[in-house]
Amino acid sequence: HKDHYENLYCVISGEKHFLLHPPSDRPFIPYELYPPANYHISEDGSFDILEDKTAEKVPWIPLDPLSPDLKRYPEYTQAKPLRCTVKSGEMLYLPSLWFHHVQQSHGCIAVVGTSA
Repeated sequence: HKDHYENLYCVISGEKHFLLHPPSDRPFIPYELYPPANYHISEDGSFDILEDKTAEKVPWIPLDPLSPDLKRYPEYTQAKPLRCTVKSGEMLYLPSLWFHHVQQSHGCIAVVGTSA
């Protein structure tokens, strides 16, 4: 996803792994419309997805950037992702409108600041 505001990711312990796309990659990143939904927990502990069929659909990226389906989204081959790891004591400045996919190590503690 992307944010319309700047972010600062400060890692206190552990690591955060980023896959980043600059705004110029937008033509190669697919969007589809999905209905908004909420999770509802059942008595047996399972989750049901309750779609809000009356609400306006939400644009979302259906592609997994770690394992992209290039047959379905061949335009993604033209994207130029950047990868970086932010370790304990380090900080990443992420400008607004940059697409980002984030993973973290077990037990990662981080603080995120925004200009929103």
